[in-house]
Amino acid sequence: MFSPLMLFCSCLVVGGSLLSIRRRTWRGVWVGIELNLFSFLILMNGGSFFDLEPLIKYFVVQRLGSVVFIFSVVYVSFFFRNVIIILLVLGLFLKIGIFPFHRWVPRVVVKSRWIVGGLVLTWQKLAPLVFLMLIRSSVVFIRVLFIVVIGGAGGLNQSRVRGIASYSSFVHISWIMVGLLYSFFGFLFYFFIYSISLFLFFLGCSNSGKSSLGSQRFSLLGLIGVLIIIGVPPFLGFLRKLLVMLSRPTFALVVCLLGSVVRLKFYTSFFYSMFLNSGLYGIEKELSVVSLSLVLNVLGLFLIVVVLFL
Repeated sequence: MFSPLMLFCSCLVVGGSLLSIRRRTWRGVWVGIELNLFSFLILMNGGSFFDLEPLIKYFVVQRLGSVVFIFSVVYVSFFFRNVIIILLVLGLFLKIGIFPFHRWVPRVVVKSRWIVGGLVLTWQKLAPLVFLMLIRSSVVFIRVLFIVVIGGAGGLNQSRVRGIASYSSFVHISWIMVGLLYSFFGFLFYFFIYSISLFLFFLGCSNSGKSSLGSQRFSLLGLIGVLIIIGVPPFLGFLRKLLVMLSRPTFALVVCLLGSVVRLKFYTSFFYSMFLNSGLYGIEKELSVVSLSLVLNVLGLFLIVVVLFL
């Protein structure tokens, strides 16, 4: 049951990230980060399903990332600027879960509730990603290449749905980082559509109880979420990638495309498990959300036509 405390903490999670993004002083940024972290820890502790391990891992990683981040900000005028910038970027990479600090992401998401795992992969990354845009370091470009390889190869041996989504998020983060470096609008649009598609995917799997590829459950909503995540036309996922590619063609985009092709393998496995190993459970509960998502994707087709021909 969703208690008033959970609702209040949810508002603080959203407000903490927005406060960090909007503040012009580092003190305000730090307050927003801390407010978001401790409110989210309470959300992780809520619900009937509770596992202490992901909560501790998430707290330790985020706390260490915050310490590195604040240390870099405070001592930026006392040491070599380039060294401090590298430390600042590494602190943000640790908080987001970017190579070589990526291993905690699937371990936390797989053992967390669906809603918590979805927030870890989406909203909790928003503020650190915006800070990366302000730095624009060459280290960011190098990490884009590494994280695509990790995301493409790491998900090949995954059988859990949340594990697949975790490694898939690495490929999406590479797209988001490319969009972040060249087009803030492209970054926001990609992030928003990815968050919506992941929410649909997790909601469908949660309602049908499909936690692994071997589970005999079918979710129409989950399938639509996967189609948007993959980015096949005419779904909105294709439009987000198109906007990033039009922002500025670079070699990093070629690597991102290759990572997306590899990622198709484990989503193809998901389709296979849905159609050949599953029964039809709870589809009637999803019809309203499925109808709304289909309407939105028709709108996406219209937007694709507008972008290409106007």
